[in-house]
Amino acid sequence: MPRRIVPVVGLAVLLAGCGGGNPTAPGGSTPAPTSNPASATSAPPPTSVPGELTLHGKVSAGVEANCLIMESGGKQYLLVGGDPSVVKPGAEVEVRGVVKPDLVSTCQQGEPLEISSAKAR
Repeated sequence: MPRRIVPVVGLAVLLAGCGGGNPTAPGGSTPAPTSNPASATSAPPPTSVPGELTLHGKVSAGVEANCLIMESGGKQYLLVGGDPSVVKPGAEVEVRGVVKPDLVSTCQQGEPLEISSAKAR
């Protein structure tokens, strides 16, 4: 049993030495002031999600049941989600979403695009 206590105590001593401690204690040093990130000038946050696409086109039925496809820029996209009253075969739409290449689907065509918004055109 004493063998198990020694490594735990040793680990506790090592971790205690890694702590920041009190920088104003005798022998300590005062850290240099850091700039406040909130006061720094920075670019405004992006208005869209990274990797988000906006596509315009006509929705068509896929080769598998309940699969919706849109072609844009020479690519075929599998439309996943969206308002079914807007995203339906034959509809001219604008969809916004993120490509999800690892999404598992029974549809056998198009790169999956998870729709975040859709509107009729």
